Amino acid sequence: MAALLLILSSNNTGKGPTTYYVIQSNNLFATHNITTVDEGAGEPIVSGAGWDYWGGSIQIGIQPKTPPANDRVIVVYNAGAGANGVPERIYTKYSDTLGASWNIPYNSSSWPNGTQVSLAPQGVWHGFPSVSGNSTIVKVIWMDNRASAGGNYTCTSSSTTGKCGVWNVYMRSSADGATNWSAETRMAVPTPYRDYQTAPGFDHPYGDYTETVNDGAGNFYGIWAEGESYVGNGDVYYSKF
Repeated sequence: MAALLLILSSNNTGKGPTTYYVIQSNNLFATHNITTVDEGAGEPIVSGAGWDYWGGSIQIGIQPKTPPANDRVIVVYNAGAGANGVPERIYTKYSDTLGASWNIPYNSSSWPNGTQVSLAPQGVWHGFPSVSGNSTIVKVIWMDNRASAGGNYTCTSSSTTGKCGVWNVYMRSSADGATNWSAETRMAVPTPYRDYQTAPGFDHPYGDYTETVNDGAGNFYGIWAEGESYVGNGDVYYSKF
């Protein structure tokens, strides 16, 4: 199996655009090849958030295949479309060539051009996705603020509690990581609620800690963080699903 490494490139202001790369090597990176996966516009700028906090991110998952077929490489990422500051969406692409090429080639004049996974309405803020796969199923999780009251998805301050809408973690699955994605499932909000949690969801993503893995026996494990703001209290949560 080739070694794969993910890289993001953005300008030094954190205002984009952001380019998503995969580096592939067969010799521990003594030599390597780079492919461009996609590109996104600059992040929404929110007071109180760290550098590029709301910007693009990308994670990689592997769906094992029976040799001589290559394993399927699946990436999930959040990216902005249109002008800088547009809320980002969740996209996927896959490669059956160990990252040398992608099912939807990068288009320098029309991006992002991956397959959208989230079914949330336009204007909903998205971020912090992750992906994992075994030989029979691929699962993707991410955060978005679609549960915000009255459809007011605007995030105006990451340092003031309650100014970024209502967030939840959502999951979808696919047998091949490419087609026939399942209905969306919302991860349960833990009870008893902390001060940043209510039945509809939580106040703010608490760091870019989201990760998904599986044990090869059909069990998937997700980890993420919820909090009151970028600078306030928060906790890390875990789920087997």
